[in-house]
Amino acid sequence: TYWLAHELFRLTQAGSMAQMREIMGRITNGKEAMLHPEDPLPFLMVHHWHVPLLLLKALWHGKEWVRIDFNIGKLVEVGGD
Repeated sequence: TYWLAHELFRLTQAGSMAQMREIMGRITNGKEAMLHPEDPLPFLMVHHWHVPLLLLKALWHGKEWVRIDFNIGKLVEVGGD
């Protein structure tokens, strides 16, 4: 089981072809945690509704953040967990 957004980020950080093959193998042979053909709505809502709203809220309130944690569905703020 994997989170697609997390694995795509890992691809950008891969330091070797072996790491890239490992990540691609996980994506092609594993199971995405939220994406199910019979009900794609949760996957789509997290990536195209929930996260953009978090970013807008942080922008609106002037909060700094370090990264988006798709696993827990929140922005990791500067000095936060």
